[in-house]
Amino acid sequence: MQSVYKSAALCLVFLSVSLAAEAQFFKKLLSTSTDTSYIVNYSTDLTSRLYLSQKSASFRLYDGEMKKSLDYLPNEKLVIGIGANHGFLGVNLGIGVPFLNNDDDKYGTTNYLNLSTRLITRKLYFDLLLQFYNGYYLSNSAVMLRDWPQDGGYLLRGDLRTYSIGLSTHYIFNHKKFSYRASFLQNEWQKRSAGSFLLGGEVYYHVMKGDSSLVPKNLKYNNFFENQHFSQVDIFTIGPTVGYGYTLVVHQNWFLSLSLTLNLALGESWLHPDQDYAESTKSGLTVNIISVPRMAFGYNSEKWCIDISYNNLSQRNQSPYDQDWIQFDTGNFRLNVVRRFHVKKPLKILNPVF
Repeated sequence: MQSVYKSAALCLVFLSVSLAAEAQFFKKLLSTSTDTSYIVNYSTDLTSRLYLSQKSASFRLYDGEMKKSLDYLPNEKLVIGIGANHGFLGVNLGIGVPFLNNDDDKYGTTNYLNLSTRLITRKLYFDLLLQFYNGYYLSNSAVMLRDWPQDGGYLLRGDLRTYSIGLSTHYIFNHKKFSYRASFLQNEWQKRSAGSFLLGGEVYYHVMKGDSSLVPKNLKYNNFFENQHFSQVDIFTIGPTVGYGYTLVVHQNWFLSLSLTLNLALGESWLHPDQDYAESTKSGLTVNIISVPRMAFGYNSEKWCIDISYNNLSQRNQSPYDQDWIQFDTGNFRLNVVRRFHVKKPLKILNPVF
């Protein structure tokens, strides 16, 4: 029994030492200082914003031999909202603007839950993708469908649903002079031009499914996607990312920030022909292309920031058929009007040094 106690005690000591070492590693990884001639930090201030936002989540089946595609889009809503950041915590609340949105009768109704979020430290950029969409329309119905009138609106697929989950992160090498926070969180101010190489990794899993075939039976093209009809697509990808970001600053206040990461990811896709999925077709291990462009343009100063930003995750995946591709795109266009307020006693728990 004593040997058991000794073993348990040694395990506890080893676990304690390991946890302490990991805590020191992550503290060293996250904590850093900036070159104050390039970056001014306002994370201890209350960063408040009024914003307009439009998200997107499209799905495409592309036949490489025919050079034709089925382009499914959701009926997205333009959202107006308010938000605030203090330290690493941020909250945004928005509602749709009915008179600025598409007609539901023409484009169908889309219900969605988008819990995607991001965490930007000075050294690391994290993106968590978690979204669910229900209801799509075929945006090129007149081109792809037989006997479809040119002004006949769109094929509505209220039964189509997508589920997406994923995580991406990359390391910002020149973190002392280049600030993602200034461009996309508005809680810093980059006063001079600078850029940085980016290196990281991504992993994603997407599902698109419907109550009937994703390939309509009244297509003009009989051999589209090898004349296969399937009601669900599953895609898994994982791989390393490389990229570069640069912020051009003019007269300290005006800025244009551009970045691009690319990933030749390993993946696999499955096409399920019916509800039983007994004879699903699998692609085998493939190399897929993932690109993430990000852009922000605007005016930044000590108290005010006004900017327009856009980012898009584009994932092109090889299907089980050699010349055919399955593509997911999800992005966000946003207009921010930001005002910063000094906080006399910042909450220390929300302002770790990273």
